[in-house]
Amino acid sequence: MKHAESFPEISEFKAITGIILGLAFAVSLYLLLYLTRDTFRVLSIISAQNDVASIWILTDAETRFYNFFYASVAVILGHSVCMTFWFDIPRKFFSGRNFPRHFFVPDQRGLNYYFLSWFSQLAVVFGVFFCVAIPAGYRFINLFQDYKEIFIMIPIVLFLNMWISIRRRFKKQSLRWMIITFLILTLLSFGLSRINPVNYRSINQILMNFDLIEST
Repeated sequence: MKHAESFPEISEFKAITGIILGLAFAVSLYLLLYLTRDTFRVLSIISAQNDVASIWILTDAETRFYNFFYASVAVILGHSVCMTFWFDIPRKFFSGRNFPRHFFVPDQRGLNYYFLSWFSQLAVVFGVFFCVAIPAGYRFINLFQDYKEIFIMIPIVLFLNMWISIRRRFKKQSLRWMIITFLILTLLSFGLSRINPVNYRSINQILMNFDLIEST
């Protein structure tokens, strides 16, 4: 009879180290996304041409929404980093294929690389063309109002994609852990999204004051 595959045991040190690495990655990525957004907002002054409507000013609702999106993506990828560290166990000679390593680890590394590559390119294109190159270009494509559903679906699809390989192997056994993980990551995302490394209201005021100065 074929024995069911199981995850390898993880030492306490490796478990704690993986969690720290995952949290550090999540916080770092969140801060990077947050600061990149506000950098493009400041750069929108370049294309403002003395028109305050051309400056990218975020409302409180928009800021909270984008913050939660950034935090969700960062936490999910941070969780992937943690899991990859836990299960990236060298294969022993004559030991056969190691369950987590031979399909789970490559899947997670590929997920992180391709998503970050795609998302960073998309963000740069939007930031350059619609906040800098084209005056008030961001108003022609209102992401918050017209494409909110896409921002909601991206973290969900990203999270579910992490579990494809595990669900194929364990099916019902992994469902409970997937639900628990989803709830934990959602709480972490909400908590992280409450962190504002810079005062976005102050930036809004600076942008508006700059336009007033230029207009006088």
